[in-house]
Amino acid sequence: HSLALLPFLFWRASAVLHASRLAPDGSFPAAAGTPVRFTFTPEAEGNGVEMLHFEIRVWSSSGALAAEKQVVGGNPMAELALEPGRYRWSVQWWSKLGEASEVAESTVAVAPGDDIWLG
Repeated sequence: HSLALLPFLFWRASAVLHASRLAPDGSFPAAAGTPVRFTFTPEAEGNGVEMLHFEIRVWSSSGALAAEKQVVGGNPMAELALEPGRYRWSVQWWSKLGEASEVAESTVAVAPGDDIWLG
């Protein structure tokens, strides 16, 4: 009878994964001509969860996919070259156990030339 409970001892509920502290967050424009650095903090409701890879997607103000990048590893940073404009971006990451985080979104403005105000 005690062997029937054995599978429950090794069962682990899926961790709830999400991303926080997304940068850039639209507060300050990024400079055109240099890659935009995207960063985030991967978080999990559970101990011992490690990030395997993540994906950044960037959409133009018209809704077209402007750029995307998949990164393998535990460093939550990616750089993408973007033309001047306003963008919406998202990040999603996956754990080493194959669990996917919720998609987190933010905005970024890339300033043309030396212009730091996009109005």
